[in-house]
Amino acid sequence: MKTFPLHEASPVSPVRVETAKAIRSTLIEHISTTGVAQAQRCLVIRPQVQGYIKHLPIIEGQTVTPGQILIELDKQDLELNLKEAHAEYLRSCIEYGKKQGEFRNSLKLNFLSSDFAFLDLEEAKLKYQKTVEEFAADRISEIEMLRAQA
Repeated sequence: MKTFPLHEASPVSPVRVETAKAIRSTLIEHISTTGVAQAQRCLVIRPQVQGYIKHLPIIEGQTVTPGQILIELDKQDLELNLKEAHAEYLRSCIEYGKKQGEFRNSLKLNFLSSDFAFLDLEEAKLKYQKTVEEFAADRISEIEMLRAQA
């Protein structure tokens, strides 16, 4: 048995410590106790889609690895929902195409209307020019000239 002194300036009295050389042998004593085990890490898993569970390849408490399939859902409802969504998408595309066609037709009508408006303007300019010439030649009165300007 060895004694290791504390620093001499310490106000605490020395403590005796026993040491022994470590050896490999069979453990003679064992401790039995009760307690509650807790997981180091818990995760709440929520699905991105709803559905019925078709297959559950794991059991509660089992260790899992990244990428491992935890639950397999029944695909029938999901495939039906996908087909319905695709049909709605196609209906929307058709409706959009109709609206685009209507828009193009209205643009064509607007272009035609603007073409007619341009022709009407040109015709009005020619009529006014003719009225100015007739007024200059004293063939129409000043009142008729003022009406043409209005």
